[in-house]
Parts: sequence; C-alpha cells; structure tokens
Amino acid sequence: MGEEIKSISDDELIELIIGKTESVKRFLERTPDLYRALANLYGIPDRASGLTARCRERLAAAVELGRRMAKGKLPDLQHFSDPATTALYLATELQYLEKEMFLVLSLNCKNMVVGKDVVSVGSAVNTVVSQREILMSVMRHNGTSFIIAHNHPSGDPKPSMEDVRVTDNLRKV
Repeated sequence: MGEEIKSISDDELIELIIGKTESVKRFLERTPDLYRALANLYGIPDRASGLTARCRERLAAAVELGRRMAKGKLPDLQHFSDPATTALYLATELQYLEKEMFLVLSLNCKNMVVGKDVVSVGSAVNTVVSQREILMSVMRHNGTSFIIAHNHPSGDPKPSMEDVRVTDNLRKV
C-alpha cells in the first residue's frame, strides 16, 4: 500500500480519509484550491463546505498531522540558526491561510524561541500592524531579538509598499 498511496490523486486521498459520499464529491468539485480550503476548515461553516462536522474534524486532524510531520523535519523547532530553517518553520505556520496573519517570534540571545504571538489578523489582501504591537510582544517574552513574518494569501511573495514601510520603520527602531 505504501507505493500505491503515493500515486493516487489528492481527491482520492480525501475520499480515503473521510469516505466516498455525495457530499464529499460536491465539496471536491466546488473547491478549486484544495490546500487552502483544508488549511482553513475550522473557519468554514458546515453548510458552506457541505461536509458534516465529523468529516471536517477528520480532515482537520489529517492536515494537522501533515503540519506536524513537516515540522518534524526541522532539526530543532525552538532554535533558528539559518534563514532556510526559519522559512520552513514559518511556511508550516502561515501557508494556505485565507487571511493575512502577522507573526512575531521572540528570541533570546542564543536565538532560541521564547515566545510566539500573532499580533494581527487582517483580510485576504492586507493586515495592519504597528511597531508598538511588535515590540510589546518581544518585551512581554523578554526577547533580545525577533523575527517577523506574514503570509500573502494571494501566493505572490513580492512585498507590498506597506510591507517595505513597516520593515524600514522597524529597522530604524
């Protein structure tokens, strides 16, 4: 079964997890971006997804298991020593979300994570965050440095003018 499961489609994997029913078939037909929909299952009312609470629970559990497996590939989730490790960790946190989310990781002097806060949740196209919120988060955790990140639900990684402004202002502080 190990090799067989690698070759089946995403839709077939979903059917294996929650069953092959008409409601599942309709859900898959109406969902152009399956990964984004799965990452946001808890934010979708039952009637909007067409899935039962139990089906949504099973899918959410499978998604969470996948996130944990992806994070398990990291050598030490609490220590960030290079940009690649940091990017992998942040991707597992922010990928596929439907709303922009601004995250602050507070670090100690050895780059160990001492705190993680979501300081802003916005819309599908932007989020508003102030220097004050970011610095308060770091100070609350007694951090000596920090990493900031946010997602772009559109999938376009190019920083907006506001992204550049916020980053420049934080550098000045």
